[in-house]
Amino acid sequence: MSSTDSTNGADITADQQECWPPNFANLDPSEELRLLRARIAQLERQQTINKSPSSSASFDLVLQNEAEQQKAARLAKMEQYQNNQQHIIIDAWTQKLKVSTDQFSSKHQEHEKLLNAYQNLMEEMNLKQQQYQKETNDKIGWLNKDQEQCVSIDQFSSMQSDQKELLDRLDGFEQKQAANAEQQKTDQKALSATIDQGMNQLKGELIAKMGQYQEEQQRKMEQYQKEQKLNIEDLQKTVAKFSLTPQNRWDSAACHRGLALSGPDRLIVQYNGKDRDGLSYRSVFAERPIPKKNLGIFYYEMKMLGKEGHVFIGFGRKQMQLNKWIGIYKGSYAYESVGRFWGHAVERCSRKNGRPYIEVGIPSFGVGDVIGCGMDLATRQIIYTKNGQRLDTANLFVDSAAELFPCVSLLRSGDKIETNFGPDLEYKF
Repeated sequence: MSSTDSTNGADITADQQECWPPNFANLDPSEELRLLRARIAQLERQQTINKSPSSSASFDLVLQNEAEQQKAARLAKMEQYQNNQQHIIIDAWTQKLKVSTDQFSSKHQEHEKLLNAYQNLMEEMNLKQQQYQKETNDKIGWLNKDQEQCVSIDQFSSMQSDQKELLDRLDGFEQKQAANAEQQKTDQKALSATIDQGMNQLKGELIAKMGQYQEEQQRKMEQYQKEQKLNIEDLQKTVAKFSLTPQNRWDSAACHRGLALSGPDRLIVQYNGKDRDGLSYRSVFAERPIPKKNLGIFYYEMKMLGKEGHVFIGFGRKQMQLNKWIGIYKGSYAYESVGRFWGHAVERCSRKNGRPYIEVGIPSFGVGDVIGCGMDLATRQIIYTKNGQRLDTANLFVDSAAELFPCVSLLRSGDKIETNFGPDLEYKF
């Protein structure tokens, strides 16, 4: 009988080792409770049957193993759940808490409250876990001391109730977090829309400001150009005053007796007397010659007040006879009223009395026209203008090294000119 009982006890122990404990991590609380109740009933029956010392020792070992495995399984389940929840919650809050505290200060305070609540909850959960572990250890101790002492169903129910309450609170916390996350998304979208609207408004204002600035700069540039033009004109007048010899005038000692000089500065020249066969040229020279400089421009103008014959304006030497016209004499240069440039021996030029002249493409001039004559002192290029417009003299140069004076020649009675030696000239350099 004893052998049979021992054999049955051994069989029961082997079955228990194969089937127990079940995997509590995969069971819901109600199924777990049901299995525990069945196991407790089985252990109570086994305790009644098995009374031998060997059976008691085997039962103690099995019960201890079951308690340890149950404890390890529940601790592993709780730790895995806790770690998962901690990672999920912390990762989510770490991402969400990157929002600017200046823009979401009120939300930040709420987040801090939630984090504090979460920390308090985690502390409470740790306390619950420690309490559960302590109670489990106590129950294991009870089982070791007295095989007849079993875990109360009410205590398991209380533990499950506490666990369910804790899980419900975690679920509520997660729901609150989800709602807060949605609110944050809404707030962020609203903030992004506000920022986009502000940026578009600023962009429009910037474009408008840039347009106004460009218009203002254009107006300032135009005003500056006008002022510069006036300054340049004033400077030209000043330069003309000092470099174009405004004090120059016609020399009464180098004037044909058939010409009359008039005006306070002897700047008006008029043919005086009767024509003789229409070929009585009469010339007059200025008092001062072209400056002997290597820089600057010498220039003067005459206005046609009356014209009956040919009129010449140019440069020449005072050795020229006064009954000759300027340009026909050697070493002189002139612009004739019929449209000729005299004194330049260039390709395809014409000649008269051995003197070269050009008449192709040269404009004529008459009463009311203002004709200018000058020379670039640096290049010795001759300059002619008509009514403020420079004529083409690109290849026309003064090749005489002699001292040259301004000179005009008139042919007929009624010819009359007024001279301007500067500074207020028609042609603007």
